[in-house]
Amino acid sequence: MAIKSLEDEVQELRRRIISAVSNVNDIHPVLERELLEALETLPPLLDAEREARFDVLTMTIETCLFKLSLMRARAQNTLYNHRSATNPEATMVKALTAVHRKLQQKKEVQQSEERELDRQIKEYEDVMKMVDGRGRGGFGQVVEDMVRTKKDIEECRRDLRRLGWTGD
Repeated sequence: MAIKSLEDEVQELRRRIISAVSNVNDIHPVLERELLEALETLPPLLDAEREARFDVLTMTIETCLFKLSLMRARAQNTLYNHRSATNPEATMVKALTAVHRKLQQKKEVQQSEERELDRQIKEYEDVMKMVDGRGRGGFGQVVEDMVRTKKDIEECRRDLRRLGWTGD
């Protein structure tokens, strides 16, 4: 009896499996057709929405660029076309030109001063070379010769005193 009930149970399971496979085989073409239809209809809808968002973003960016350009033009106009109420001839361009000219003159004066200072430093270095004796001959050599001569004279006087010289 146990075998009979197991066989009946196996038969029932087999029948259910065959029914499920049959249902899947029946539903599969319908699902595949619906999937293909969804793939054909949804992306264009999504693309249209995405394109609309991109268009809005593009327009926003272009609007911001136009606003920035307008602000720049206004600022430039305000700065460079400003005129004094008391002296309409005094414009910002003229003021900037005058400042530039003064700075150029100051630069030329400073370059002249720099050349003069460089010349003085070179002269000082040349004098220091003479004093230090780094050059050929020069003041350092004269000082050394003078010191050596004085030392030799003192040594000679000592020798003469030792020999009895009284120093006329």
